[in-house]
Amino acid sequence: MASKKRRPGIEWVGGLVSMPAYVTCEGAPYRPEALFWMNAEGAVLGHAAGRPGELIGLASESLRSTIERPMVGQPHAPQRVRVASHDLAEALRAGHAGLEVVCASTPEIDAVLVAMREKKMDSTWTRKRASRHGCASCSRSRYPLRSACRCLAHPRAPPTRPSCAQAAEPA
Repeated sequence: MASKKRRPGIEWVGGLVSMPAYVTCEGAPYRPEALFWMNAEGAVLGHAAGRPGELIGLASESLRSTIERPMVGQPHAPQRVRVASHDLAEALRAGHAGLEVVCASTPEIDAVLVAMREKKMDSTWTRKRASRHGCASCSRSRYPLRSACRCLAHPRAPPTRPSCAQAAEPA
């Protein structure tokens, strides 16, 4: 495998954050974590998501994967990575001995999280608006822009039904 070029002065920013939503379909509800890699211009180069606590162990591989296949631009390695978490810094130092890892504030990651929260608020408004035409019980489904209900009680029913619970009751 060819080594990736290091460009002098390139700093990436990495961050581990709790996502602004809960996962409720896999046992007890939990708030997933996301790991983001960004360049100095603010573009997200790579990301990973998982259950709370599992991404620290995968951080080094996630960075390696982002170096090899960034979402933006050609493959390249940063000269330095800045992260806010001491645990994340240690995990990266262990997996990338030749890479300078700095532990400092990462307001760029905070900006991505704010943008995600704003996007979630927009989609919540869309779900409330869409619920006027769909199943009252499914108004918080993963498919807010589709008019067809996605609940198991009547997955192909017309969009004018009162609710899933009422449709599931025998007549």
